[in-house]
Amino acid sequence: MKAKQSEILKTITEKYGIRFSYSNNMVSLDKDVSLNVQGKSLKEVLDLLFTDHNVNYSVVGNQIVLKKKAVKKTADASADSRKGASSFVIVENANSITLNSVSNEKEEEISEDDFEEVQSDSSDKLEETLMVSSDTTVKAPVLKAKKPKGDDVVSLRKQYLLEKRRLRDEYLTKMDSLTSRGNKETKEDFKSSFKTISQKLREELNEIADSIENRAPVGVWKRLQKFDNTSDSLSGKEGQNSDSATYTTVPLSVTFVPPMGTNGMQGPKIVNKTSLNILAGTSRGLDGFEIGALVNVEKEFVNGVQIAGLSNIVGKNVNGVQIAGLTNSSSGYAEGVQVSGLTNVVKDSMYCFQFAGLVNSSGGNSLGGQFSGLVNFSNGYMYGPQCAGLANVANGMMTGPQLAGFINVANGSQKGIQSAGFMNVAKHNSEGCQLAGFMNTTGDLRGAQAAGFINVAKRVKGVQIGVINIADTVAGAQIGILNIAKKGYRRLEIWGSESLYGNIAFKMGGSRSFYNIFAVGAQIYDGGKLRTGYGIGFGSELKASQTICVNIDAISYNINEDGLWTNKLNLLNQLRVNVGIALGERTTIFFGPTFNVMVSQIYNADKNEYGSNIAPWTVFNETYDGRVDKGRKENTNVKMWPGFNAGIRF
Repeated sequence: MKAKQSEILKTITEKYGIRFSYSNNMVSLDKDVSLNVQGKSLKEVLDLLFTDHNVNYSVVGNQIVLKKKAVKKTADASADSRKGASSFVIVENANSITLNSVSNEKEEEISEDDFEEVQSDSSDKLEETLMVSSDTTVKAPVLKAKKPKGDDVVSLRKQYLLEKRRLRDEYLTKMDSLTSRGNKETKEDFKSSFKTISQKLREELNEIADSIENRAPVGVWKRLQKFDNTSDSLSGKEGQNSDSATYTTVPLSVTFVPPMGTNGMQGPKIVNKTSLNILAGTSRGLDGFEIGALVNVEKEFVNGVQIAGLSNIVGKNVNGVQIAGLTNSSSGYAEGVQVSGLTNVVKDSMYCFQFAGLVNSSGGNSLGGQFSGLVNFSNGYMYGPQCAGLANVANGMMTGPQLAGFINVANGSQKGIQSAGFMNVAKHNSEGCQLAGFMNTTGDLRGAQAAGFINVAKRVKGVQIGVINIADTVAGAQIGILNIAKKGYRRLEIWGSESLYGNIAFKMGGSRSFYNIFAVGAQIYDGGKLRTGYGIGFGSELKASQTICVNIDAISYNINEDGLWTNKLNLLNQLRVNVGIALGERTTIFFGPTFNVMVSQIYNADKNEYGSNIAPWTVFNETYDGRVDKGRKENTNVKMWPGFNAGIRF
């Protein structure tokens, strides 16, 4: 066929969903080419398409990115330089874009503030790969195409920002060097060319990022394989198995064991429409239905249904259903359903559901679902559920639920639900919910973590619920016994009240909206006896203005009567509502009412009464009959009273 390069790429995209990304002003695709693509793979077609046309191609995410081939800089690169100005030559290759400046005039000073014009976006969400060297060269490494691992867009943007920050320092160093020679024209040209390269790279980043974010679920890996099985796809003909045109196809094959069958010694070269294997059989491919008592082997492909007592083994791709007593195996990609008693294995990407008694494995990206009694494994992205009795592992981004009896692992980002009896791991970011019997860990969390013991995250936008919660920053709440946030809420308070005369407490949490309180208080009573209280609680702070805040705290103290510890039930429960007034950046005075509830089972034999006498007054005082213990009733006394407290907060 004969057509323009751009038209051929458009045909591939329309017919097979393979996306191409390139910049029109960098890559020209208007040349006419003649190709014979009958039976050729996509790689072979692209090699023919770009032969002698200075174009390289590689895979980024789920698309093919086109770049200009390396262009060697010649000795004439500075031939156009002229007096009083600089000449800039752009050289682009797979690793860098180089801007060479040639100048023979003096330069004038440009301040550091001038650089701010060049920086178009200092947001930490955007990153650019740029560098200024110590000589007169500005280098800007191109985002190199490689097979994605983890969250592609996040990785690209991190690279973008780190290099952009480095650029600022090196740019200023270069400008200082130009300033010492002092030529305003040269520096303005330098800045202008710098901005041009920066903008081109920014556009390239966004182009690639947008393409990745809009990718089809399974991705280009599976489609590249599928392209190999099509004939003359670029000429507009209907796709069919490209190699099948060279195969001998028979409507029915009956085999006892190879080569004892109707196909004889030619079995491995024949494609069967229907195949009956008394014990085992082998063929080049299946385009229909096959059943065997033990093993079915196809050297190339399966289009249809395979049923075997033990194993189905396919050398390349599967489109259809495989059912086996022990194992199903595909060395290419798979579309459809695999059901086995032990294992299902797909060495490339899969677009199917796998059901196995023990293990399901996909060597590439996965769209569908994996359900097994023991372990599910996907070596790339996983779109869909993974449910296993023991463990689920996705080596790339996980979108969908992971449900396991013991552990779930997503080595990329995770979107959806992770639920495990012991532990959930999302290496990068988690958006959704992590539920575990013991531990959850992730990078940035947007959603919820709930664990029987500990939750760990970097940045939290949502809630962590566990005995221990650990994070770097929290925009939400940490709910647990011990909440630790590196950039969280920490306060020290000293106050007095009518019940415990002296108190000290430490408040800590992920944010002011929810924090833990650890408190100690004491009271001298009855002429020198010491009553102490050890308390734990939680609270929330509301900002009324720049200098005024309101704190609502709930604390429960174990009150110890004339000793270090009282074993009987003797709890003082306080609700405090305090108004705080800031005296400076780190000091606040506070005051407010309290409401106290004292619940006690201690017994005063001298007075023949139950309860602590910590309350200075009461609005409620009742004793309730309880169980009989060692011949004596364990009654419970409840006292309630309003109070007041005031103190200072640091």
